Amino acid sequence: MSKRNRRVGSIKSELLKKSQEAALAAVQIFNNPNISFKSESYVVLMIISRFSIHYHTQLWQSLDAKNPAKGYGIVVAGKSWLWYEGWLGAVREHCQKNKVLYS
Repeated sequence: MSKRNRRVGSIKSELLKKSQEAALAAVQIFNNPNISFKSESYVVLMIISRFSIHYHTQLWQSLDAKNPAKGYGIVVAGKSWLWYEGWLGAVREHCQKNKVLYS
């Protein structure tokens, strides 16, 4: 398989598209009468729309959050990381303390 050559503009536009899709999904979930668990889903998706994977990676690395001793999550099936509910709280707290960065 050949390596895909990407340009900075294509990465930026892809991240912008993902951000817009997360915000749109948040609104769709909130407006869907068949979904009862709206508020948390809306909040999480809106944070995702502003708090990109880049910022998430920076945060978990700075906090060493994938260290199982920290209690934020666990490796599942030998390879996938599963975040616990406590990590969502840590991310939410970080976003609230750093509103200027994500608004």
